Amino acid sequence: MRKHGIIITGIGIALALGIGACGGKAAVHPTTTSTPPAVSAPSAPVPDSSPAPAPSAPAPDSSTAPTDDVNAPLTAKIGETFNATMTDGSDVISRADVTVNKMTDLGATIEPADEYSSADHATKGRFVVFTITYADTTGAFDYNEFDWSVRMPDGQVFGSAVVMNDLSRFGQPLNSGTMHEGQRAKGILTFDIPKTHGTLVYTLDSISGQSAEIAF
Repeated sequence: MRKHGIIITGIGIALALGIGACGGKAAVHPTTTSTPPAVSAPSAPVPDSSPAPAPSAPAPDSSTAPTDDVNAPLTAKIGETFNATMTDGSDVISRADVTVNKMTDLGATIEPADEYSSADHATKGRFVVFTITYADTTGAFDYNEFDWSVRMPDGQVFGSAVVMNDLSRFGQPLNSGTMHEGQRAKGILTFDIPKTHGTLVYTLDSISGQSAEIAF
């Protein structure tokens, strides 16, 4: 029995040494572990040191807003439209869009249309014809051929000329009349002037004092 016990003990020692040797060999290989990335805590909000925007000013009341100066002179070119305003001195009565559509140079002589008529001869230099259109936009608007004149570069002023020959090929003569909102009027004015360049002047009325100047 004693001998048998020694053998068992020897086997136990051998097994213990084998396990120890195996354990020493396994310890040579390092173990690796993954470390999760650090999560930073949210930063505290930084207070806004800029001043608060000033409150916007209220929109002006349209009933007290300033209106355009209707007495200011207007300027335009041939083919451009300007707005004429008629007043009673303080309040607007009517308005119209006015256009000088074109100017036609007829020369120094207008030949007769038939054998029974005589030629018209310019006494100042030459005849020019202006085609004018009105379009009423507000109220009852009065128009008149005597609202128009021509001012030359040297300051001379000329009214419309009387021509005996028929100029209907250029349009009907501009006369006086009254338009209402939405209506239109069109006609021609003939001038006898020294040169074919100057300023066509439109004076609306003596009350409002508004005028327009159209260079040609």
